[in-house]
Amino acid sequence: GAQQLQPGDTLIIKRGYYYHYTGRRYKPGICTARGGLADEPITIKANPGDEVVVMGGPTPDTPAAEFTNPAIGPGGNYVIIDGFRVYGCVGLWHVKGCVIRNCEIWAGNDSEFNCCIRMEYARECLIENNIVHDNDGRVSSPGAGGNRNNMPLLMEYDSSDCIIEHNEFY
Repeated sequence: GAQQLQPGDTLIIKRGYYYHYTGRRYKPGICTARGGLADEPITIKANPGDEVVVMGGPTPDTPAAEFTNPAIGPGGNYVIIDGFRVYGCVGLWHVKGCVIRNCEIWAGNDSEFNCCIRMEYARECLIENNIVHDNDGRVSSPGAGGNRNNMPLLMEYDSSDCIIEHNEFY
């Protein structure tokens, strides 16, 4: 469904477990095919009251230390991701005006630095009202840049004018 969205569209996802294997750290499993517009963002939202879990695949039984791609992320500018339980990583790469809100994110892995939220070259993005936790005690992916001392809950670099507020990190 996310691949069909156009600027101004909203996709509401019902209760369940969702994953898609891409095998690439820059390609989230669930993402839009395009971005929205500043005045017409694309919204991907968990159905209120439903437990909607997105995972970093390649299978539903894969342990987090073996995830190969972020679970969810925007495929372009001005995308809102709202209300999910994310087992793995949320990736924001080369985007502007995206929002991650009201999510629970844990056991992150983007197959490189093992973070729960990865912001790289993100501009004017908003990370708000999330609970981000339990990214410890795992081993880094083989051959990756991450290690047991570098497993951040949120990793941000080469980004500008982003706001991170009202989140709980532990």
